Amino acid sequence: MTSADARFPLPAAMVLLATLVGAPPSTAAPHPIVDRLYHCTVISRGQDIAPLAFSATPAINAFGQVAFATNDLLGGPESEVRVGWGDTSFGVPQTRRVARGSISGGAPFLSVRGVSIDHSGRIVYVGEGFLPTFFGLGLFRVPFYAIDTTLPTPLVETRESDPTSPLTGNLGAPLAGTRDVFFSASYFENGVPPQRTGLFQDDQLVREGAVDAYAYDASDSGAFAFLQTVGTFPALEQQLYHRTLPIDSVPPTTGSISGLSVASNAFELVSYGRFEGTGFEVRLYASGLATSVYVDSDDDALVAESSPGSDIPTSVNPYAEVALVAGDGDFEPRRVFVADGDFIHRVLCENDGILPVQIGTRAINAEGQIAFLGMNGSDQAVIARADPLQGLPASCVGLSAGSPCDDDDPATAAVCSAGGQCVGDPDGLPTSCLALPEDSPCDDGDPETLAFCQDAQCVTVPLPVPEPGAPASLFGCVAAIAASRGRRRRR
Repeated sequence: MTSADARFPLPAAMVLLATLVGAPPSTAAPHPIVDRLYHCTVISRGQDIAPLAFSATPAINAFGQVAFATNDLLGGPESEVRVGWGDTSFGVPQTRRVARGSISGGAPFLSVRGVSIDHSGRIVYVGEGFLPTFFGLGLFRVPFYAIDTTLPTPLVETRESDPTSPLTGNLGAPLAGTRDVFFSASYFENGVPPQRTGLFQDDQLVREGAVDAYAYDASDSGAFAFLQTVGTFPALEQQLYHRTLPIDSVPPTTGSISGLSVASNAFELVSYGRFEGTGFEVRLYASGLATSVYVDSDDDALVAESSPGSDIPTSVNPYAEVALVAGDGDFEPRRVFVADGDFIHRVLCENDGILPVQIGTRAINAEGQIAFLGMNGSDQAVIARADPLQGLPASCVGLSAGSPCDDDDPATAAVCSAGGQCVGDPDGLPTSCLALPEDSPCDDGDPETLAFCQDAQCVTVPLPVPEPGAPASLFGCVAAIAASRGRRRRR
């Protein structure tokens, strides 16, 4: 397993919720807002890939790899999928272009969107354009080490203008998982009814019917959440589901639910923003436990971006930490916060004057690293990653059993035992690929490399040749990423 696949216990405050099963959410006191310093590394700047502009929020995986899409807003239809680690050789952020579309380049799509990356470094996205003869949509996958001439793996394709196409219809943004891809779709097979509408894991329909929003765990838990409007007018209700279990609802006439995100440890976790009336809440649901309120605008000094009903983006990691976007007081701009149920941490970059302003559903990983869209001191758009500077405690004195701690072993994710010791469980990546799905993470015996199953063999990932003009040091950080497997440490 990778570090984010490990089943981490919840923080002690969340474990206490087990005594509240069946009780409504409660916020007995305001959550203190405290500053937390991060070292923010620019992954990409708009000026470096000009005239391309960022078209979507970035996604991060367990190893700090950040994937994102760009689109040319000035020079005509062109788009790219890029991945970066934060290397800034020669003062210019370096990223890899793993997929590209253009009219003149003959690529199978003109624009890309909905980029997601899993813990194995596989990137999935929606490609739109000519495939290659008829206009349509497709879901595609590429590995993080691909080059832009590598043909992507098609997962699902629809051909709108081809009556003989096996699929015609619409596809939602895909979410990459360890073994599959999760997406919404509404399409006809072989051009005839019945229409298949709902949520899919690869080619398996897991929920029938149109959905308003959805989220999926990047690890191998298979956990997902979705929003669906149920009932008939005027008695409509927006219903939130964990898998197929209803966990919350709100009438569309009085509020809304948004910003879904899913992660897992010993429990499956769902974070979301909830509007009802004039205020909003950020909630965390843990399977088998009560729902906890992490932010309550009636008590906490945060506001919605604009009017009630605005979107509240959230992202949850396996430690039940929730990254969110909200207004900072009555007059401050929207910025990124991290809430843990006890405190709300204001994300502050200690360098370069970067202001984080937007996140996606895959924004925070188990290391506490946050991928965001922000502005730098020169008011330029940047894709960046925030690495927290505060560390996990090395001592369990005063901490309850199950609290995260640092045992100084990069191969473990440690927690406090009932005896007050910081104890870690090894990641235990398999050395054999027998019966494992293609591209599953494995252990090739070298702690300085990443390896994945290919044709039932554990194969070290080959490092590609850098793009023209890009320094070879771009890939030096891959070894550091591999060495940090399972690590939950902060400087």
